[in-house]
Amino acid sequence: MRRALPVLALVLGAEGPLAAQTADDFPPLTRDFAAAAIQKAIGCPVDVLVLSVEADEPDEKPASRTVVFRLPESGTADLGVGFDWEWQFPIEVESEWSEPPGAWRMASAASPVRPLDSDETRKVRQAVSEMRTIATAVEAFGVDYELYPLAGAGLWKRLVPTYIRRFPPKDPWGNAYRYETGPKRDHYVLSSSGGEAFSRLPESYFREVAATGLGPALSGRPAGPSEIVYSDGVFLLTPLPEADGKSFLPGVHPCVSAARGAPEAAGPDDE
Repeated sequence: MRRALPVLALVLGAEGPLAAQTADDFPPLTRDFAAAAIQKAIGCPVDVLVLSVEADEPDEKPASRTVVFRLPESGTADLGVGFDWEWQFPIEVESEWSEPPGAWRMASAASPVRPLDSDETRKVRQAVSEMRTIATAVEAFGVDYELYPLAGAGLWKRLVPTYIRRFPPKDPWGNAYRYETGPKRDHYVLSSSGGEAFSRLPESYFREVAATGLGPALSGRPAGPSEIVYSDGVFLLTPLPEADGKSFLPGVHPCVSAARGAPEAAGPDDE
């Protein structure tokens, strides 16, 4: 029996380790095929320039692709759309195939593709996220005590750890966040001076917002060229850049004017 064990091990290991399915096991999704499918989904003649076709998480989702395309004559931002491999059934249980039976099919609607952020934009996004976190803690404190926490260097001690795990001491530019509340502590203002070492806004601005909130005189007023200001759940200045151009969404056709009426677009699940 001892002599049979090595032979048995050789037999069991003859096939080697099992190979995982990869993106290369599927036929390529060509740019021409993707362009034709996108044109069909739009529902009217339009030039489609396919910029790239990439596999989504090749190790986890080998049968998914993201196509980035552009409509050159329509003034839209670059757009992205998902494609998935649609299996063709039935498949014989004992059979082996050289190519998976099926075809590529659009699996999502088109949506704008945001360009890579610059270093400055990444800092703005981080500041916005941190300010929302601080404001959430301040407002939770306000719910419990029916007034907002006092301003001053000890703010974090009033919020940590009950309302926030970690209070960010400085904004992404290395400057301290500013927090003020009015005499009645029924409004608050939270700000970052952005890339500037000091705020360009006058002290009266912060006192007014902290005391009265966003009244008619302040609502919609730009805070400043670099400032990110948040008060009572609202950003006074929308700091994040928007994508250039118009986005193509289902039912909005860049190749047909609204006056003439656009045909209904075929969705990903329509034939």
